[in-house]
Amino acid sequence: TTGTHTPRCPASSSLPAGLRVWVGEMTASSPGSNEKDRRAPEDFAFILASARAGRAMGIENCGHLDQPIGIWNYVRIADDIVRQVPRGDVLDWGCGYGQMTYLLKRRGLNVTSFDVGDPAKASLPDVPLCRGLEVVRSSHPTALPFPDQSFDAVLSCGVLEHVDEM
Repeated sequence: TTGTHTPRCPASSSLPAGLRVWVGEMTASSPGSNEKDRRAPEDFAFILASARAGRAMGIENCGHLDQPIGIWNYVRIADDIVRQVPRGDVLDWGCGYGQMTYLLKRRGLNVTSFDVGDPAKASLPDVPLCRGLEVVRSSHPTALPFPDQSFDAVLSCGVLEHVDEM
């Protein structure tokens, strides 16, 4: 779902009033179900090709990116965010391989990619989607290395189930 939400984590109490947080949810949607999907075949093909390249390299955890319904839902979520925040700075919290960062940048937003991990040891696979992706990393999922009010919106797409309640 998209909209204004407060994440369930210790940092939620310190969110500035009016900050929009998206929690992406995968739902059934067919590729031709709306006009935005019909205009996004390049996005679909690029993400699918990246996932297939990852699979060919033996990367097992990119399976969610080679499922058409999942890709079209990422496109739908990106289009929905851009309708609500047509310009500005967005934090892609838990960016993974950067599929939402890619889609939002293609729609004109300034996106900062964040993920959990040791910055000194982190590396992304050499697949098209990850090439050129700059990811800010921290060892803690909610102690973010950004000043307050750095972003107009925060995106969390497929992340909350991976964060322990604290």
